[in-house]
Amino acid sequence: MKVAIASFNEKIALNKFLKKLNLNNKLDVVITAEDVKRHKPYPDVFLKAAKQLNVNPKFCVGVEDAPTGVHAIKKANMIAVGILSEFTIKKDFNEENVDLIISNMYELNYKKLNKLF
Repeated sequence: MKVAIASFNEKIALNKFLKKLNLNNKLDVVITAEDVKRHKPYPDVFLKAAKQLNVNPKFCVGVEDAPTGVHAIKKANMIAVGILSEFTIKKDFNEENVDLIISNMYELNYKKLNKLF
């Protein structure tokens, strides 16, 4: 399974976060807001990640904690997972046609991902 981070954050902030979590060497692709011209609700960041992974978007899963991010994932023709946060509740994602809602990243595993296809 290939893994990318497609973030609407700036590169310096994301790199600091990835370093703190020791994820720098565990990702195939990292795309930030600086790598695309258009941002949420446009799907450009997700589409660029899929392209660099050389994977058809319909075989990609995007995870977002914001309804506008879920909307961008769906516009990219990807499977959308909404993750609840201090800023979102379950009903925030219902209108966005989310494919799965999780409370935290620990709930997401290969078996759940595989069922989405």
